[in-house]
Amino acid sequence: MTAAERKNFCDVLYSAQEIIFTFNGRKYCVQGYHENDKAHMYLAQWEPECDNPIVWETADTLMRKCGEQFQEAHIFDGKTFWEVEPEITWVDE
Repeated sequence: MTAAERKNFCDVLYSAQEIIFTFNGRKYCVQGYHENDKAHMYLAQWEPECDNPIVWETADTLMRKCGEQFQEAHIFDGKTFWEVEPEITWVDE
């Protein structure tokens, strides 16, 4: 990703919009929402189907904090999002 693309990704992530991508043969969706005065964010595996599709989730006071936690979490084969970003393919749906 270029610097402009990174900024755009973070803007979309922090605004809680759905982002769909593939990594290592799996399709994921990361999305945020607000509930009970808290910001929530989750990462779900869409394909292949699995028994527990929620891979990661968090809640905090601000969506930006949730997005930062997503970027720092070691949820992609033990690596962070930015460590595997070159291997990610963005999906437009």
